[in-house]
Amino acid sequence: MGTTPSIFAARHEKYRILYYLLGEGADFNLKDSIGHDLAFACYLYPQDLKHEFPVDYEYNQKVLKFLEEKGVDLKAAKERVDKHMGR
Repeated sequence: MGTTPSIFAARHEKYRILYYLLGEGADFNLKDSIGHDLAFACYLYPQDLKHEFPVDYEYNQKVLKFLEEKGVDLKAAKERVDKHMGR
């Protein structure tokens, strides 16, 4: 599946790397080959980071805050994930 380095990092829960990429100017508006964007990937792939991997959770939250500050509609992204997951 075609992806971007940023979405790849989010899918593999590498939020520190993702935060670095965004700080270096990575385009957070790009989508992968199936139409998912970075905000979608940030909500879809975290696996209970808050309790098991608090540092990764912290960076996940920093990434989401960065995206929100750039005008990304995080509520819509979460709704897309919930629909995708059948919730």
